[in-house]
Amino acid sequence: MRKTPSASAGQRGFRSLRVLVADDSRVERKVVASILERRGHRVTVAVDGREALTLFHQNAFDAAVLDLQMPGIDGEALAALLRERLQNLEGSDLSEKNLEKNLNNQATQAHQANPVVQPFRIVAVSATLPAEESKGIDRYLTKPIDPERLAAAVEGEPDPDLGDEEAAVLGERVVFDLGEALSRARGKRPLLAELVRIFLEDAVVQMLALKAALEAADLERIERSAHRLKGSAMNVSAQLTADLAQQIEQRARAGQAPEARTLWEKLEVEVSRARKALGGFLAQNGGADAAAAGFGLAKGTAVQKVSTLSSISSGSSLSP
Repeated sequence: MRKTPSASAGQRGFRSLRVLVADDSRVERKVVASILERRGHRVTVAVDGREALTLFHQNAFDAAVLDLQMPGIDGEALAALLRERLQNLEGSDLSEKNLEKNLNNQATQAHQANPVVQPFRIVAVSATLPAEESKGIDRYLTKPIDPERLAAAVEGEPDPDLGDEEAAVLGERVVFDLGEALSRARGKRPLLAELVRIFLEDAVVQMLALKAALEAADLERIERSAHRLKGSAMNVSAQLTADLAQQIEQRARAGQAPEARTLWEKLEVEVSRARKALGGFLAQNGGADAAAAGFGLAKGTAVQKVSTLSSISSGSSLSP
């Protein structure tokens, strides 16, 4: 659990909240946690729904921020389970998830010792809003996350009117929009450098997972892998990469595996271009250590360049 000084919350006139954040994307977890910690809240992160359930049963929380599209237990199912536990119901879902009885006892003790300071709030985040809203979720937010809307949702405040702020970041799509990226990071170059570093470390792994899903024509895996890459790219404003990943995700959701496969080579090119542009930013803003951890390391053996995926995939069914 990462904590920020409680004085920062007190100076704003509201109490520091204990927030559970569940998202399978490292970039998304970092973005949400950073926004909330800067507000003075105490954040605990989980990599998926199952870990979030375990943490919830071991600690007391005042709010939860859940990614809707997590593998296994998704955000909507997780929200229902959290509500059920808060209401002290003995639901069948809990037993079906093989949760241990002693975790229930831990949760009861944790919540009795640390009562919730406000009605427990659940905030769901997703790239697109669902067709129907769940009764167990208080607020829905779209990705990439706007810091003011996230803070308002967690703190139980009305959704702020941001005017033309979102429109200001629209326009011609580019490989890497530094202005937009800094705006999303609220001008914090060290934070943006950390997000870029994570993206550079994860991009190849995400691409390989997507390639394998495309070769297997596994629509569920294609959609999930493309969704994860899209979210990571959006948070560092690698716009063209995010756009292509979204197109692949949409085609997979529509059951169009062959159409999704035709976009692979274009995506390879854009990810390679994005890595080069982001690596340049990191080298200038992250110092020598950051460059070694991100773009510079891509020149070695630990992490392959995305451009080398062409050689990996040569002769495969994805190549024409």
